[in-house]
Amino acid sequence: MDEMVQAGNYDGVHSYINQEKFPLEMHDPLEVVVELVDLARIAPSPEAVEEFARRGLRRPSHEEAVYFGAQYADIQRHRPIVWPHEPFLHADGSSRVLVHFGGTGYRTLDLFWDSSWGAYCLFAGIRV
Repeated sequence: MDEMVQAGNYDGVHSYINQEKFPLEMHDPLEVVVELVDLARIAPSPEAVEEFARRGLRRPSHEEAVYFGAQYADIQRHRPIVWPHEPFLHADGSSRVLVHFGGTGYRTLDLFWDSSWGAYCLFAGIRV
């Protein structure tokens, strides 16, 4: 995980996004099709996962999120990308998921509370 995060060349990374908390075995990049879903409304992750099912998508893994960030750096500069993988249980008791944020001149990989997301967010699903 640490090597993939480094390969993403982020300007900022949440301190919990590391090999210890998100174990990852290094291998060639996964051949998956990531589809960014725009719900165009405030929505929690479970609603995005329901929409994935209607579209023939599945929920992503944290591994797919990290590989995507390393391969497609500029996509997250336009809108936040929420990765509704199985949530990570943070030390404070909250459930969290990976989120790619960005803008002109910066990119981050963060770990945010898995709650309702703004209408401007995109949700990453994986084509089955």
